[in-house]
Amino acid sequence: MKKNHLWFILALSCLVSSCDSALTFDVQCNKDNKDDSFCYNNKIYKCTQNDNDSEYSWKDSGKECIETTVVTCNEGETKCSGGNIFTCDADGNWGETPTTECGELGCSEETIQPASMPLQCYACGSDESKCEGDKLKTCVNHTWVENTCEYGCNADQCNECKPNETKCEDGYIYTCTDGKWDETGKNKCEFGCINGLRADDGSVSCNECQENDMSCNGDAQPATIKKCMGNRWRDFEICEFGCAKADDNNYQCNDCNKDDYSNNPQNFCIKKVCTNHKYEKEETFEVSCNEERTDKGECLNGSAQCVDSGNGNGNGTFQFCLNGKWNNFGSCDSNNECSSLNGKTCADFNSVGYTCNDQKLKACPNNASCKSDGSGCATCTNGATKCEDGNILECKNGEYQTTACGTGKHCEVLNGKAKCVAHICENGQQKCENNAIYECQNYQWKLKSACTGNDKCIENNNTASCGCTSGNAYCDGSTAKTCVNGKWKNTSCSNGKICTVNANEAKCVDCTAGQTKCSEDNKSIRSCTNGGSWAAANSCSDGMTCTGNDGNATCVCTDGQAKCDGSDKTKIYKCKDGKYGAAETCDGKKQCKGVAGSAVCANDTECESGTKQCDGNKLKTCKPNGKWESQTCEKGCKKEENRCFSPVVQCNYINNKLNSITFDYNSKTYSMCINNSKCKEISFFCSTCEKPTQICHSNISLISQNSSISSSPKAFTFSCQKDSFFSVSTQCQNNHCDDTQCDGTDDITPIIPSEENS
Repeated sequence: MKKNHLWFILALSCLVSSCDSALTFDVQCNKDNKDDSFCYNNKIYKCTQNDNDSEYSWKDSGKECIETTVVTCNEGETKCSGGNIFTCDADGNWGETPTTECGELGCSEETIQPASMPLQCYACGSDESKCEGDKLKTCVNHTWVENTCEYGCNADQCNECKPNETKCEDGYIYTCTDGKWDETGKNKCEFGCINGLRADDGSVSCNECQENDMSCNGDAQPATIKKCMGNRWRDFEICEFGCAKADDNNYQCNDCNKDDYSNNPQNFCIKKVCTNHKYEKEETFEVSCNEERTDKGECLNGSAQCVDSGNGNGNGTFQFCLNGKWNNFGSCDSNNECSSLNGKTCADFNSVGYTCNDQKLKACPNNASCKSDGSGCATCTNGATKCEDGNILECKNGEYQTTACGTGKHCEVLNGKAKCVAHICENGQQKCENNAIYECQNYQWKLKSACTGNDKCIENNNTASCGCTSGNAYCDGSTAKTCVNGKWKNTSCSNGKICTVNANEAKCVDCTAGQTKCSEDNKSIRSCTNGGSWAAANSCSDGMTCTGNDGNATCVCTDGQAKCDGSDKTKIYKCKDGKYGAAETCDGKKQCKGVAGSAVCANDTECESGTKQCDGNKLKTCKPNGKWESQTCEKGCKKEENRCFSPVVQCNYINNKLNSITFDYNSKTYSMCINNSKCKEISFFCSTCEKPTQICHSNISLISQNSSISSSPKAFTFSCQKDSFFSVSTQCQNNHCDDTQCDGTDDITPIIPSEENS
């Protein structure tokens, strides 16, 4: 046969999808041309998103296509194969040895990059991290990602806190030791602490008490009732007679410690009986109380009498009742008490004024004195004092006279006497004390309200309010609370997000820094960044799989798996209990071979002598020394038969009759069949079978790639000229033809060329 004249016109096409002839590896693969493909080296490359990653790259789809020109690669292109990087040489072939050995780190398998963007070995391995100053570098997708550590970096992780810093969490006080919260030295707070609060000034402490609890220092006089407000003890009430527990288990002031005597408006002495610190009953006497108010007196205040002196002259001693006791003042006409006034309308006896009424002396109302001119009762008792409008009012000659206290002072009744005292504060002022608001009332500080929960007492221009300190933050269950400008900003975490405090801000995040989880296919692992988001997936290396989704996922191997040492091929690592153990040495002269996960110790040969295999457009033959030798196939390598394709056409005869014509072209085998009803075309190049120039036969068909096409008509005549296509000339209408033309007979005998002419 003549081989150098065979050319077939075939359309450039992808067998499984539409390909773009304008696309190459030089075109950037991204989300805009996702799923685009092109034909290269008999393979279809498709723009594909990497697993669990936002990056895109050209990937071998594993599908084949037909091209008119076979090109292995473009000069300068790089590809990753077996964990090492190969470079395309000037002849358009991939080198036999890698141009860069990546060792255990490896590279992006099956990826091809143009010369302008050469492949690089992975910069780091999965799960790697290291500190550089105050920055933590973590390996994400085999690339170092840098994050600044707020509290410094130690070894391979960020510090959680500042030295000696304290915080409250879940009722415990933690102290920062060596950049970590000390779990062993945490302090349990009986009444809890302010959750989420942290500081380095010692201000984080346990609560003193349970909110709204009360306490008292017993029967001390005076006693102070304290109430727990804002988880701190506050002075709640001063008790003159001590304090005791009430029925509701709180405390209240005692009413008394002894019986109390006091005069009512009618000057009768009232005895209030004190039993068990409470006034249980009252007794009324028709006399006034004694001066000490410890018992009843002998007379009713304001009453007067003449007591016969016993001398027989009818005169007697004038007496009046003061502080429950009779007092003697001069003589009187026993028949006329008023004679003791000596003609006056009103006279004072021991600062109490008396007037005459039906010849009986009557004390001025409220024991007031007489007016200065004696014309009647005054409005007050001489010497009495009281406060009015911040000044002292003192009763002189039965009338109040004002004494101003002056600037910075005010009037206050102390022990029954009005006095001018210096101001402690100015009315209306407010201040913070013990995380509570105090207000100035009557120039003294009085507790107004306590700040509760995480609120702080904040002063501003003599006013105080309960708010928060900017920068303070904590998590209240699934609510993130951050103080902004003195007010709490609340964010509810939903859709699976969790609350965390970072850099004085509470926020909702996907995860906690340092957590890990597996990808859906369990072939990759994702790490949580310091920002609380999941980093891109990082494939498990060495054939390992990811396990554990509780925030502490890890890549593990399966017992029986093995991998080779990156530099020493005599070493092999075997998996036990999910981890690769120490390196073992292969027996004898064997070396470790195979990809990570399925490596074995084997003899140092590449192949079995005499075997052949296709590698792209190259045919590899194993020599007696166990090494591969390659040859380039001009028209590609046929994998099914491990041989080079060649443009050879063969005429096949059965019983000296032309039965079929077969040929190889562009890595495929084609057949033109006679006596077969499953083929489509019937033309072939005439240089293969030069004679006869015409053939008459029935049921001629072409089989291509074992694909069956509809049958052709039963009878044809063919014509053929030198160096042209053998094609249908005539279709016989009566289904018969003779040697060269239709003749209507049933004898269908074609003229068949001899083998030596084919």
